[in-house]
Amino acid sequence: MELKGFRIGVEHLAEPYRSLVAKLLDSMLREWGENLVSLVVFGSVARGDARRDSDIDLLIVCRELPRSRLARQVMFEKVEGMISSDVEDLWRRGYLVDFSPILLTVEEARKH
Repeated sequence: MELKGFRIGVEHLAEPYRSLVAKLLDSMLREWGENLVSLVVFGSVARGDARRDSDIDLLIVCRELPRSRLARQVMFEKVEGMISSDVEDLWRRGYLVDFSPILLTVEEARKH
């Protein structure tokens, strides 16, 4: 589905990024539930021109988040840890993937 230049879902992402982002999203939904409002992939992975050493740029919008950036990072690292075996498998296959998350509340996202 496409909406004003944006795509909904992960189907447009190339493998192996599609599977990895889908697993990350599943982990977020299990851990955060309805606190998760939106997960946006942007950058080279979203454009389809990622290299094997490209990071996966993420904008994550939640209803509630800790105030500190460090606490937000810890929150993300917990869900990232849930798929660490998948990330390690990609590293063994030569994909040096790493996530670059930006976590914002709905209010913060509206200001940007």
